[in-house]
Amino acid sequence: MVDLTRYTNGVPLDTDNVPEPDTFEPLPAGQYEAIVTEEGIKNSDSAGDMVKVVFTVTQEPYNGRKVFHYLCVEHPKQDVADRAWKQLAQLSRAVGIQHLSDTAHLLDKGLVITLNVKDDGKGFGPQNNVTNCRPIGSAPPAQTLSAPVSPGTASTPEPQRATQRPSGPPADGQPVWMQNRG
Repeated sequence: MVDLTRYTNGVPLDTDNVPEPDTFEPLPAGQYEAIVTEEGIKNSDSAGDMVKVVFTVTQEPYNGRKVFHYLCVEHPKQDVADRAWKQLAQLSRAVGIQHLSDTAHLLDKGLVITLNVKDDGKGFGPQNNVTNCRPIGSAPPAQTLSAPVSPGTASTPEPQRATQRPSGPPADGQPVWMQNRG
């Protein structure tokens, strides 16, 4: 049993005078100007260390809304960790930092974030996912549109050249783009 009146100067909680809680509906998919207002490290038993970045939207009608972004920089699956480092680099470039050594340098920097809405299937419902970061005032990423195909004609896409990647395991377990840093 908890005596709530000890927290309310002896007055019982009057539910008629307490507003309903805010809902945590995700923002609609789209692009938003925002600033980085929080950063840090969060540990997950399954995903290792994650860089936590909190964006605060700075434009109406969503001014003040927060978007949480977690980057799994130490994930056991190397492709997940690589994606996190690439996203962190994109974020850093978007706020004008070429060499990021501490996430605190991201604080109070403005940028444009692109959000989608997805349901992770874990019972938390729809959530925002940051899919892109770019500097304020820069053009949005170009979309590739396919040429229309006439009825009855087949369209064969031209083969794309494979990007040459180094073979063998990364030196010291680090991706190639992280090697020789100093």
